[in-house]
Amino acid sequence: MSQFFVFMFGGNQIMGSTWGKRLYRICFISSTAISLAIWVPQATADIRFQQVDGPFAEAEAWGASWGDFNNDRCPDLFVNHHRDEAALYKNNCDGTFTDVTKKADVDLAWLEGNRFADQHGAAWADIDSDGDQDLYVTTGSLWDSELLMNEGGVLRNRTAAAWLQDDREGRMPMWFDYDNDRVLDLFVQSRTRSWSMQQNPLSKHFFDSSIATGFDIGDAQDFGILIDLNGDTSLEYIGVPEGIFPQVAYDMSTLPFRNITANIPSVPLVVDTAIADFNGDQLNDILLVRGRIRRSQSKQFGPALVETWFTASAGSDDKTIRFKSPGGNLQIDMHSFLGLVRYHFGAGGYHPEAEARLDTTAYRFNLEASNPLNYGIKPHSATLPDDLGIYIGYNPLTQVWEIDLANGGKYTTAYFVIKSSAPVSDLEIEGLNNIDFPIEPLVLLNTGSGFDGYGSPLTPASQIGDLNNAVSCSGAAAGDFDNDMDQDVYLVCSGGVENLANLLYENRGDGRFDLVADAGGAAGPLGSSVTDGHGLVDNVTVADFDGDGRLDMFVTNGVQLFPVRFASADHLYRNTTQNNHHWIELDLVGTRSNTDGIGAKVYATAGGVTQLREQNGGHHRWAQHHQRLHFGLGTNRAVDLRVEWPSGVIDYHTDVATDQLYRALENGALTATPPGPVAFDPGEKGVTDSVDLLRAIYLPDEQALWVRATSDLHPVSSAILTVTATTAGSDRELGTLNWNSDHSAYQNKFIDVLNPPDCVTVSSSGHGSDYLPVEGTYGCAEYDPPPTPPETLTVEKAYYFQNDERVWIRADSDAVAEGAAIIEATLVYGSTEVPLGQIGWKPLLGYYQQQFGGISPAPDSVLVTSASGAVVVTELTVE
Repeated sequence: MSQFFVFMFGGNQIMGSTWGKRLYRICFISSTAISLAIWVPQATADIRFQQVDGPFAEAEAWGASWGDFNNDRCPDLFVNHHRDEAALYKNNCDGTFTDVTKKADVDLAWLEGNRFADQHGAAWADIDSDGDQDLYVTTGSLWDSELLMNEGGVLRNRTAAAWLQDDREGRMPMWFDYDNDRVLDLFVQSRTRSWSMQQNPLSKHFFDSSIATGFDIGDAQDFGILIDLNGDTSLEYIGVPEGIFPQVAYDMSTLPFRNITANIPSVPLVVDTAIADFNGDQLNDILLVRGRIRRSQSKQFGPALVETWFTASAGSDDKTIRFKSPGGNLQIDMHSFLGLVRYHFGAGGYHPEAEARLDTTAYRFNLEASNPLNYGIKPHSATLPDDLGIYIGYNPLTQVWEIDLANGGKYTTAYFVIKSSAPVSDLEIEGLNNIDFPIEPLVLLNTGSGFDGYGSPLTPASQIGDLNNAVSCSGAAAGDFDNDMDQDVYLVCSGGVENLANLLYENRGDGRFDLVADAGGAAGPLGSSVTDGHGLVDNVTVADFDGDGRLDMFVTNGVQLFPVRFASADHLYRNTTQNNHHWIELDLVGTRSNTDGIGAKVYATAGGVTQLREQNGGHHRWAQHHQRLHFGLGTNRAVDLRVEWPSGVIDYHTDVATDQLYRALENGALTATPPGPVAFDPGEKGVTDSVDLLRAIYLPDEQALWVRATSDLHPVSSAILTVTATTAGSDRELGTLNWNSDHSAYQNKFIDVLNPPDCVTVSSSGHGSDYLPVEGTYGCAEYDPPPTPPETLTVEKAYYFQNDERVWIRADSDAVAEGAAIIEATLVYGSTEVPLGQIGWKPLLGYYQQQFGGISPAPDSVLVTSASGAVVVTELTVE
């Protein structure tokens, strides 16, 4: 970013200008004797990151999503882990995280039976407009998607109640209020079909609105992005597959949406995007990362060790590796969805017995170079369905081993870890495509009328600097990592069998970039995926997790398909840049718009420079950046803000102090709300502490009970923990626990406990609770309340009387005491729902029964719901 200055020295005027990252002082010194012009370069502080340890699992990855599930303004982290158990990490507001998956997932959406539910991309948002963030997780074809509503600091599975079970092999969800009714609607990007779902603001049900919107894409789509392309008051949608960008683009300011795909340049081989105003013209641009998420690759990692990953597209040639290993016997671990019958060894194509089965898709084979059965390769075609398979053979004359993957006309993959008893040399691979080689990213510069008017919309190398170099990367993030008023770029990079150094590019201030050595400390682990245990890097998400005004990064590291559930730990990088630059962060809260403010645009002006941020939800490939808006402000200590809301409201806030987090309320105040623990307020929805009862010991000699527990209620030591002892089904309240700073826990010894209780319960003023059997006693199981059976809701009769234009409904429920259920009726006309009201209890009849007048025309069906979440949809009998 450039700044111009003028000051006086010794009666002479000295002028200067800062350009990009280096300060060049142009000094004009006037005198009668000399006139000098001196350029003095002055480097600014480097961007620096430091890896932070945490409880992050070594598990597969399919992106990560930042949100705030407990309303303490400290960003929490959901990691879906693909075919492993998903994880929710609570930010402790002190730079550390705690795995709270088991406490938050009370309906076992991720645990027990669903722990390997093939989770894909996820997105946080305040879906029900109640002031806390909920989570939607897309899943594979064999599993229901997961709509997890935030209810008092736990996530309840409300997928069925919202009619969202089937996401058709979803890849990524996106929240956006396209009809501006203040509640968020849903776009689902899917492997089979991507479509829009409108949320009914009254019933909170979602229904397919693709006919009304025109948003209905039959081809696979990985994710979508929101960006203003034409300078109006709304954001446009761009759908992105793994391949040609864009797949589709819509102007959503009208219904149905207007297809504007032709206005955007077509770019091949795109795998991820980063949205930012790179050149400072108050228009967001798009960085396109290109290549393949898992590139075919073979590499030698030791004298006799080779790892190979093949991705074979339908109809492509064989993928082949060859290497020389004189007399070398091989141990090959082969990972593939192909069965043993598809493994062909030697010219005869025999099927050897596996030495071991490593997992559901992997076998280990030992092959001898001296065995004639292993000589040669069975003849085959790369594309014939019957020839689909893996072919392995040895040539004793050339001392070369060969491995082929024939795709048989379908998409096919395989991973090999090969160890030879003799040195390996002359490794070569055949059948690679352009997509398997490094390729340069591209930048689409936004002109305000799409991407027209630049001659070529693909930015030439002279305009983007080092960012034009060919790379092997698959994920991206943009942000002002050094708070100098321009946005930098970070790329995560890998081959098919190894992690490569991640790359950080520093923006000079004009949209040109310089490569930062070692990615400022965030280059990541280098080495082979399996043997070195480094996995394969997946993607990156950005959040200021420690609230210091410097953007941090979380890198997921387990995108390889094989071995199944094999990965390295994910990495959290704290931004430690030291340059005394200022900043401001904003949490948008809509009142006339949706609560998250998705679709809003914010302009920040300081020092004569105006920056733009769009509240687009933070979505990119299978991942979500934190929605909080961040501005770096350089040396400026105050900033003017203009917030343009989706409703049309425009808020102005002038001379705002920097270095703070603010809550920006639509048509209201801008309030400083520093991140950190929130003291419990019983009236504040969604703030509930977690209580852990650590020990409960009965001391018979003293006739006393000793109890120790913890609570995460903040501030520390503020919880009031009450202890109740249960003996033979009878409860006795003993008193409260005292805070013990030496043990960082609450504890107490209660006297006059004449008999050992069976069970101890600790309840908190923060509404959390926990129980534990007293050591050496019968325990708590006998006194656990029986589970509440699910409600059975039935509709006995439903009539529509044409002459009277009225609806008559009779229903019943067994969920609660007779007559105590709350049952409501809603009419359904196609995709439109019309609430009728409550169905009253008729004690003489023993039913819930009601009639509603003034109904015309006849509805298609009637929706009957209960407060417990039970739902029945039934046709009406027309009389």
